[in-house]
Amino acid sequence: MILAPQKKVHLWGVPMADIYGKGLVVYANRWKSENNLFARFFPVMRATLEYRIRSLFLARRQARYLAHVQRCKTPPPFAQVEVETQNRCNASCAFCPVNRNEPQRPYARMSDGLFTGIIEQLAALQYTKALSLHSNNEPLLDKRLPDFAAFARQRLPSARIKLFTNGMLLSLDLFRTLLPSFDRIFINNYADKPEMLPNIREIHDYCLTPEGKKFIEGKSVVIQLRNPDVVLSSRGGNAPNRKPPARALPFKCLYPFTQFIIRPDGKISLCCNDALGQMTLGDLNEEKMINIWRGPAFADVRKKMIEQGRAGIPLCAACDFLH
Repeated sequence: MILAPQKKVHLWGVPMADIYGKGLVVYANRWKSENNLFARFFPVMRATLEYRIRSLFLARRQARYLAHVQRCKTPPPFAQVEVETQNRCNASCAFCPVNRNEPQRPYARMSDGLFTGIIEQLAALQYTKALSLHSNNEPLLDKRLPDFAAFARQRLPSARIKLFTNGMLLSLDLFRTLLPSFDRIFINNYADKPEMLPNIREIHDYCLTPEGKKFIEGKSVVIQLRNPDVVLSSRGGNAPNRKPPARALPFKCLYPFTQFIIRPDGKISLCCNDALGQMTLGDLNEEKMINIWRGPAFADVRKKMIEQGRAGIPLCAACDFLH
């Protein structure tokens, strides 16, 4: 079975590739917005207003896409797959429900066979959309990542393979090993000041040399300067530094229609904001990816999102993340 081509319907404005482009990008605007006076003194109010305002810009696009979904005989194929090969992180970001200081999930590590099976299923579907070798974890804690990424690249030559990392474990040698397998690497440089960590600075400086420019040609390397103590979304009601909204917000979310999140044990989460795995929509140890995607659990969630909005799904009712 091959994924049917999806009609070109814009999901959320400008594609990320158009925002960041190719080559090396140092993105400091996020640190500035997360550390301005308003954010410092009224962090929750700032986060609430940001997501409410963004929802106004997304509402029309969401409505168009949901109308497109309802016209389809089968659900449009997933546009983003996240594979979490182990469920630990080494950072202490205050907004994250699975940071190293929070109560930890039972440790899980994906088997080599399960990972290979996932990639082979995507290859059989001739998958060309986004594949992220991370989810709610720090992917570099898994020493198998270079080999996993190389295999994914070999079997999925047309997929857009991405990696998000906090960069704490990223050396120049490891960066050079990983980049050929990825289209884009995001390095979230968390610090109290808008300054790069020494190891990330080394990578940055290398990318500016003639050798480095040639090495990253055609790739995207994004270094985002970020504040680890920022208040962001409620993350399904589980953000440590943010209470969930008092009532379900009126705007909907497209993640159940676009995202496929795989936990290390092969179980499928509702979305990337289901960091604790509170909702399981399928199990790859029992079913194939495409059957889960088109199965009754996903169908029920999508029906509730269309007809009842976030209020129909408890995890979504407690979430104000926008997609």
